[in-house]
Amino acid sequence: GGQASSVPPAGGGAGRMPAGRTGWKPVFHLLGAHSAGNVARIPDGSLDLLYLAGEVAPDWLATALRHWMPKLRDGAVVCGDLFGLPHWPEATFSLSLLVGAPDGVAADGFWWKRMSAADWKLAPIAVEVADSG
Repeated sequence: GGQASSVPPAGGGAGRMPAGRTGWKPVFHLLGAHSAGNVARIPDGSLDLLYLAGEVAPDWLATALRHWMPKLRDGAVVCGDLFGLPHWPEATFSLSLLVGAPDGVAADGFWWKRMSAADWKLAPIAVEVADSG
């Protein structure tokens, strides 16, 4: 815990509110189990932060990100743990492949990356392949 405070807020340095967001404060809602149905309840473009808790399998991560990408605001922070740790090489591989290089990584494996809409368009999972059969 506590590592998230190292992530710079959108729109500027420490203590600044995101551009265009006066009176902003964090709001959290408990949705229950991670499922496509619960993710669907979240309005598109409404999230500033996505925490991926120790998920390391590329297939799971690719599927999860397909559901979460539309929910993120432009400039949202995606973060998680297990990055760069010697006993979790698959986490580093999966995240590097699907999200790209993090903006920062703490010694305990906590990582973060601010994602723009352009980043998501370049991500390999954002490409839909038409069924030819």
